[in-house]
Order: sequence, then C-alpha cells, then structure tokens
Amino acid sequence: MTDPTAAIRSYTAAAAGPSEEALAALAPHLSDDASFVGPFGAGSGRDAVLKALTAPRAAMLAQATWSDPRVEGDVVVVQARLPAGMRLAGIDSTVWLDDAGRITRIVQEMVPAPAPPATDLVLTDDIKAAVDGAFVNGTPVVVAYVDAHGAPHLSLRGSAQAYSDTQLALWIRDPGGGLLKAIATNPELALFYRDSAKGTTYQFAGRARAATDPAVVETVYTNTAELERNMDPFRRGVAVVVDLDRVEGLGPGGRVRMERG
Repeated sequence: MTDPTAAIRSYTAAAAGPSEEALAALAPHLSDDASFVGPFGAGSGRDAVLKALTAPRAAMLAQATWSDPRVEGDVVVVQARLPAGMRLAGIDSTVWLDDAGRITRIVQEMVPAPAPPATDLVLTDDIKAAVDGAFVNGTPVVVAYVDAHGAPHLSLRGSAQAYSDTQLALWIRDPGGGLLKAIATNPELALFYRDSAKGTTYQFAGRARAATDPAVVETVYTNTAELERNMDPFRRGVAVVVDLDRVEGLGPGGRVRMERG
C-alpha cells in the first residue's frame, strides 16, 4: 500500500473542521468515484464525500481526539474519541485507498457512549420545560401502558406535564378510556419524549394513579395545554399522577440517567 499518511491526515483534518481550505486540501486525495457512508450521510463521488463531511451533525467531531492511523491489511483505521458525557463515545473510520494513495471509500461507525452513572431522580429545569412545552412544540409525549389482558398500547398525550421534581402528570379527558382502566390493574407506565430538531430524547418509567385530591386535580387541569383544556371545558376528565422510578435520555446538558433512591 502506498504511504497513506497524507491522505488520512487530510481526511481527519477535514472531518474535524470542514472549512473550505480543509475540504480543498482533501479533494486531491479522493478518487473520482470515492464513496462515503456513516451516521452523518452517504454518497458516491468526490463532491458527495466532501458534502457528507459538512453535515451539521458531524460538527461534534470538532471536539474529538484523533488517533494515529493504523494499517490493517488493505485498509487504514483511524479513531475519533469524543469527550465524556456526549451522546457518542466516538467514530471509527475505516478507509480504503487505491494504488496511487487516493481514498476510494470511507466507512464511519458509531461507538456508543457508556451509560453514565445513575444519579438521584430529580427532574431538571430542562426536562420540565421539554415536557411542559411538548404539545405546543409539536412533539407530544408518547405514553405506553399494558392492559389487564397483557396487551401493550401507545398513545400521544398532549396534556403531559411535570408535576414535581419526581412526578409527571396527565389529564385524561375520557374517564372510560383504556389508560385509566389499565392503571387500575397495572400502574406501570412508560413515557417517551423526542425532539429531533434539537436532538433531545427523554424516556420515563414510573407508576401511575388517578388523583382524588381536588387541589391536585385543579393543578393538573390548569397546567394542561390550553387546547387540551378546551377539549374538556366541563372538566369531566381525570388527573393522573406518575411517580417516576427512572429517567434516561439526552438533553442540552448531555446524557441523563436518574433512578429513584
């Protein structure tokens, strides 16, 4: 194999900081039919490879520490490692070169980040804001429950809200609906929030119960999104409080893993 050093260095420089200068320096080291595939895009041809390196999600590689290239048979492997707390531990790149030392193929593989140590379950302001604004944001919370026959169910709940540091709440408009029937025999619920535009994901697990305290009922109804409240103007619904046991996900501050003590 022709010495790959120049080509690999140009690739890692462009991946870490895809400025016009870095991409221009990489271009001569790519074959005309070079291909690229990875978590940030895919394509064939020199221009497609250069474009893939500029994908917005690839910007995280600017924070990576890059290894020296390692020749493994007919390929070269180079590793990028990201700081702790990010959604990925890093990216491994496998690179093929032709006899002239030009890159013909790049395959990037994600390296999953290890789960962070669990902390005490206390909902952060970011988590509360995400859940409270989910309906208006167009990212309503998905609720999963299992009925008395063991059948799983999923539903979107625009009334989902943070009730306390350790609880979520829902306003259930239909007192005869499946969720209320299900939690009477199996209180375990899972809730899922995802905002793809921001890359934010939260998964919640806990035990649900119908609230009977008038003050709790009033608070949950009042804090429900206005459109949802307007669908139940006579307050015929039921307030449900979810005592959380686990929260996992990724927010503005990095990965989240919480467990009730």
